[in-house]
Amino acid sequence: MRFSKIPIANAVPFGYRLPMTQQQYPLSDFDASWLRQTGAISVFRSEDCFECGDITPQDLILASRVPILHPNSDPNNPFWEDLRVVVQAQLSRQNNVPPETLLKVPNIWSAYSIHDVAEAVHDEFPGSVHIELIKELFGGALDKPYGPNCANCALINRAVIPSQSLTEFIRGAVMLSDINTWAFGVIGPLNFSVKWFVGRARPEEVVWAIYNGRLTSEVNGVPADLVRTIREDFRLNRMQDFTAYDEGSPDHPSWPAMHSASSAASLWMPVVMELTTAQLCEVKAVDYAISYARTVAGGHYPTDN
Repeated sequence: MRFSKIPIANAVPFGYRLPMTQQQYPLSDFDASWLRQTGAISVFRSEDCFECGDITPQDLILASRVPILHPNSDPNNPFWEDLRVVVQAQLSRQNNVPPETLLKVPNIWSAYSIHDVAEAVHDEFPGSVHIELIKELFGGALDKPYGPNCANCALINRAVIPSQSLTEFIRGAVMLSDINTWAFGVIGPLNFSVKWFVGRARPEEVVWAIYNGRLTSEVNGVPADLVRTIREDFRLNRMQDFTAYDEGSPDHPSWPAMHSASSAASLWMPVVMELTTAQLCEVKAVDYAISYARTVAGGHYPTDN
């Protein structure tokens, strides 16, 4: 079973059978062409990804050192444990458990419920959560050496980013916003070229197939306890109901998670900013929270992150 969440079903070629399988991934030119007409998001192939340069999906898969898991007829296959974590996260969300039971909640989300955590990474503008982090590190005043009442705010490392002015705007707020967006934009095309190369099904697709009996213990090796949990503890009228979002997961494959790939502040912020140990820990907490919140919302497996 591979990603088959097609937004516009009547755009599927006549006679083409869904769900898609491992035979359809990596995408052929034919499959990429019709998928681009269905509303599927950013259907990239390395062959026509000019932003990717010489980096191939195979290069990135090898560099990730993470096994890519799919539904498997072996009930002991690690995929099922990966799915079980997502299922348990949705039960936790339904039961309104404190988000601290699932992840380290960063300071900028300290007042959030588990539903707020899921919503914080719902179709947000790219990089917006990290902008909130940057504002916190600077006490809300990005164009000043220090924010108001913020004796412990972070500073830009002027040995790396020089400035001729005591108060800096262009090599301050503008520069940080630029790097934040740049980090997102550089990884995006590579991420999507791998997504459509691998075609990992979204958790909701697999759960829906189990819920409706298309994937079973007897035929498909789904662990019996996972089947019971999905069929007894959920009330689903459509696959999207498994997630925190009305529209469900985005209409592109699951692995690797774009939210995780773009959560790279802990790589670049320590280079251009003078961070204390506590501040660096907060940056890492935000990176992790953005990533794992998508699992809390039901959109990603832990190994997508």
